[in-house]
Amino acid sequence: MKSWILKKPYELELIEIPKPVPKKDEVLVRMRYIGLCGSDIEIYRGKRDPEFLANPVRLGHEASGVVEEVGPEVQGLKTGNKVAVRGIWGCFSEYISASQVSAFSVSSMPALQIVKLPDTFPEAIGPFVEVLPKIIRTGEKIGITQQTDVVIVGQGVCGLLLTQVVKMQNPHRLVTLDLYDEKLGLSKDYGATDTLNASSENLNDLVRSVLPDGADIIIVAHLEGEGVAEAIEFLKWNGKLILWGCLGKTEIDFFRLHIRGGDILGTRMADLEEDIYYCQKTIKYLEDGIIDVKKMITHQFKFDVTPEAFELKDKGKGDVIAVEVISTDGKKVYP
Repeated sequence: MKSWILKKPYELELIEIPKPVPKKDEVLVRMRYIGLCGSDIEIYRGKRDPEFLANPVRLGHEASGVVEEVGPEVQGLKTGNKVAVRGIWGCFSEYISASQVSAFSVSSMPALQIVKLPDTFPEAIGPFVEVLPKIIRTGEKIGITQQTDVVIVGQGVCGLLLTQVVKMQNPHRLVTLDLYDEKLGLSKDYGATDTLNASSENLNDLVRSVLPDGADIIIVAHLEGEGVAEAIEFLKWNGKLILWGCLGKTEIDFFRLHIRGGDILGTRMADLEEDIYYCQKTIKYLEDGIIDVKKMITHQFKFDVTPEAFELKDKGKGDVIAVEVISTDGKKVYP
């Protein structure tokens, strides 16, 4: 089968590797739509080590596909089922083979890797099932009330999903920041009360122009780690700083957080049962249109030109949000 590998930063190569044979507890999935995540781009740029041991490096960990073969110990899945693929690296390939639930490790609890989708579920939005369960959980668990002022820094894929989910919690103010007016316009459509262009050199002054006392909750949803240090400056007393992106390394003056009585919170699931619950909730929200992702899919590329997708996503333009790669037999459906 064909698979894209990362030879070195900014250089992808299409190679031929053996088609995987599923083990007794695994399913073989033919890829249909593969999403480009921010973590893919950071590894592509050479700014982040891969989260897996593989030589050569294979990227892609959020996708949709169709089951082609099922191991004898697999339950609840059969050939022909539509599935979402979550957290399995190497999705920029024609096939992947994996178990339904990931193995336990010292740094990660078990999670659903292969999620069955309804027969009528649009495959092109399947890749969002990877990240959206954690986003829905975040919105529900961080303590938003009608008196809460929330700031979301970054309006890429995750930031725009967070905007929709936070809006569902009915906060007092929902302020979004981004460098691009196109993305801010979409966040306004999704329910932001205030949108701020973050090209300003002083984000503290910018945020306090609409929230003089600062924010109760700040969600940092962009790649750069320095966003955390900046966000501390416009946090209210006893506020919460939620880490979503923040993949880059940076220095943080924790005394600035200490004097505000602030907390830093992560966004991981508590256990497998919770992961399953929010995966099912995600599917319902996407099916019913409660959360919109179709406007976010701005570009789709065929499998054989995957490097073009990475090059576009790397540039980070305002009209580039969710970028997908389509399998050789798939069809472009968005935008």
